[in-house]
Amino acid sequence: MTFLKRLAITLIVIAILGALAEFALRAFMPSVIEGGVRVPLRVAQESRVDVAMGGSAALNALRWRIGDVSIEAEDVPLDGDVTARTEMHMDSVPLFPLIGPLRNGTATFTIAPEQLEPAMRLMTAGTIEWAEMREGRVFAGGTLDTPEIALPFEGTFDFAVDAGRIVVAPSDLVVEGGGLIPESVLTELSAPRTVCIADRLPRGITLTGMGVSPDGGITLEGALSEGLISNPQDRFRGSCA
Repeated sequence: MTFLKRLAITLIVIAILGALAEFALRAFMPSVIEGGVRVPLRVAQESRVDVAMGGSAALNALRWRIGDVSIEAEDVPLDGDVTARTEMHMDSVPLFPLIGPLRNGTATFTIAPEQLEPAMRLMTAGTIEWAEMREGRVFAGGTLDTPEIALPFEGTFDFAVDAGRIVVAPSDLVVEGGGLIPESVLTELSAPRTVCIADRLPRGITLTGMGVSPDGGITLEGALSEGLISNPQDRFRGSCA
């Protein structure tokens, strides 16, 4: 057998083994990764969780990692009636995800427009009673309870994230019968306030941003800890203490 024939056979064998390895990795790795994120996100078994792996799984496995992992989960519970479609991306995860760190993980939680009102109640600690989207901004209102009277209010609300907490900033606030309450109360109502929802998320997810989705819903951006899948502590619910 000539050298070229031996080389050709060797390359064919390598190609076959590589294809088999690729097939095997793509057959079982998604279910392992799915289980690793379904638990901390508390996704019900009947809800869909899709895992996609980019690039060559076999080549990435040579460095004991799986690269370019994208995850999409439906109906991720946040609070009561509020659920979110959640998209995650990780530059890479270990070949054995449950015993090693993930790299550069991000998450986007998208709350549908029809859940705007309960989402606003969650993010304002119950201050908001109704909400709607106007020109890409949240217009909402509620009732200001005073010892003497309950006064309806409404206005525009903007949001930001600072140190993992949501900052709610009212503007153009109108209070019916505002002349009946002290100016200090109106000032307090108009001041930005910080709301924590860390106890609705795994410890391994830290909020980094908040915005409005193209269809008029709410989006929350987050960063994933390296141990979200592998560290049980990061899978527990966070704390607002």
